Amino acid sequence: QQTQQDWHDTKNDEPERIYQGLEHLSIANCPRFTSAAMQRLAGSASFPFLSSLNLTNAGGAGGQVAVSIKALQTSCPLLSELRFNSLGGLFGWTSTSAARSKAEVSKDDGFPHLKVCEIAASGVNSLVSGSRFGESQVYDSVLYEVIHKSEKLSELDIAGCSKLSPNGLKEALHPAAPLRTISIGHSGVIRDEVLEYLCTNYKDSIEGVDAAGAGRHVTDRSAVALSRCSGLSVVSLGGSAITDAGVQCLSKRTPGSAVLQQMNISGCRSVSRDLKRQILAKYGEP
Repeated sequence: QQTQQDWHDTKNDEPERIYQGLEHLSIANCPRFTSAAMQRLAGSASFPFLSSLNLTNAGGAGGQVAVSIKALQTSCPLLSELRFNSLGGLFGWTSTSAARSKAEVSKDDGFPHLKVCEIAASGVNSLVSGSRFGESQVYDSVLYEVIHKSEKLSELDIAGCSKLSPNGLKEALHPAAPLRTISIGHSGVIRDEVLEYLCTNYKDSIEGVDAAGAGRHVTDRSAVALSRCSGLSVVSLGGSAITDAGVQCLSKRTPGSAVLQQMNISGCRSVSRDLKRQILAKYGEP
């Protein structure tokens, strides 16, 4: 574990000497992590063997955290796990290197070894306003910058990234990625068309989908599409517009399909109370 103060106090020449051989680095849950520390991490230091970087819930005390994804890609060429969930707290984080368009991204940029990408916004539970998410500066260009070359990507979490678009996700995902789990809850990409796209292009690998908080944007169309994913074992469509027909379609598994272990339909107003009780009894609390 590396604290913000430890990193700040380290002499300029020490990252190269001490940290160069690191394979895993976690600065998670450190509220004092700042843009200056991030600049040292993805600027002056080089981590040629680093495979896992965990900045989950780091920063926030000093405002938004600025990240140069391009510099990080140069410093950590073998990165396979990037965990930025809640980075910057309610203020979030912003990319200082994202191109304005897909065409401006260099062919040499990217994380070709990336398997896990977690860049969800900070979640907050309030007794007054309920669940909400903090600021997210993850635009389409930022997501593309991070994962467009990640042909090994198996886990993606973009929950709460409200400024993403459906087309942005489609363009960023590598077509050959063995996508296993994806969380798009409360994000700008939650649409029937996106879930249909995922279930068409990654149906042989998908095991878990979290699309909670979709409202009217997710209907029985998504339930039908998800029912065709033979490996699906966990699904969350809480707060969507699916009906009894959609839930029943999703519950029916074709021969040879994985057993559905968890289903969340809480907050789905078009689902009858009787069916909700049946689903709750069968799968338990989400």
